[in-house]
Amino acid sequence: MGKVLFRYVALRYLQMFGLVWLGLVVVFLVVDFGDQLKMYLARPIEDVLLMYWNKFLLCLSQMCPVAMLLAGGSSITSLAHRSEVKAMLALGASPRVFYAPVGLCALCVAAGLCIFDETIATRAGQMTDELQVYRFKRYGKVGAYFVPKQWFHIEGTMFYMNSPEEGGFRDVSIFRLSPSFQMVERIDAETMKHDSEEFWQLTEVRFRRFWEGGQMQTQTKPLALVRFPKSSADSFRILSGRPEWMRLKTLWTQRQLRAQVGLSTPALSLALHNRFATPLMGVLGALLTVALTQRPGRKGQLTLALTEGVLVSVLLWGSMVVGRALAVGERIWPFWAAWGPVVFLTILTWGLGSAYAHGVGRWRVAFPPWRKRGAV
Repeated sequence: MGKVLFRYVALRYLQMFGLVWLGLVVVFLVVDFGDQLKMYLARPIEDVLLMYWNKFLLCLSQMCPVAMLLAGGSSITSLAHRSEVKAMLALGASPRVFYAPVGLCALCVAAGLCIFDETIATRAGQMTDELQVYRFKRYGKVGAYFVPKQWFHIEGTMFYMNSPEEGGFRDVSIFRLSPSFQMVERIDAETMKHDSEEFWQLTEVRFRRFWEGGQMQTQTKPLALVRFPKSSADSFRILSGRPEWMRLKTLWTQRQLRAQVGLSTPALSLALHNRFATPLMGVLGALLTVALTQRPGRKGQLTLALTEGVLVSVLLWGSMVVGRALAVGERIWPFWAAWGPVVFLTILTWGLGSAYAHGVGRWRVAFPPWRKRGAV
């Protein structure tokens, strides 16, 4: 009987998940299209179709954790509406008959979401941003991610790379600084390309060295080989685009490169952690909404289940927004910004599940305090 009930509840959850997931995706795309209709009327239909194909793939990823959460409480509520929950408990089934199939199915969906994000959603998100910036000429906050980085810092040396080109940079200015942040030397070059290890080849170079007392020495060379400690051929290969749309390997590499050249890394660290924390939040959110359906006196009302799911989703979304702002502002570690909501959900789900399973049902009988424990 246990396997039969397990399969039955799991199938009901997957059915509800599919319906909610599809509904969320359709609603989001329709609302987004209506909001951007004026912009799309002036563009070729091919660009619009390409944009919404990538938005559809991206929306599948973004709406999946919310659908996992909403489907948890909705599936159990649909069973309670037909008195199937009471029948299962009357047959001797424990509350685990609801938690186990929902949790296992949600965990499988989360694993699939991680694979989907890595292989499809990242490319779709990058294409969406590129289409918005380069074809639709709508920059907004997205445009900031496509501005090339020009200033870098390695071991007391500041680099200004004006024009990136294949194999190197053009119109380069380099400033060597003392430990007291005084400029010791300035190097201007027409081109700069990597030669070997920590050495770089500069053409049409002008050296200016500064001494105490305001004295300056100038030297010009058509070609020079200059060593910059702790630099490498990949030091200045900083990719553009949102960290959320980078693959895991790229995220890891770019985080190390940015740290090496003195650029901010919290956004990349947060995106790296969120790649796993967000799907897991969907799993825990589904279990939390199942726990909410187990409270005494709860009726099988689907509207109530969806409302509770939406409230939990808003709470999680708010915590993620606040956590991101604090992490990017370097107020807290990106690790806690990503995994803090997961820890909170775990404690809340375990606490509610334990309370409803072992205590709350008797508390309604034992209180008010003048009643004897066990009196009806």
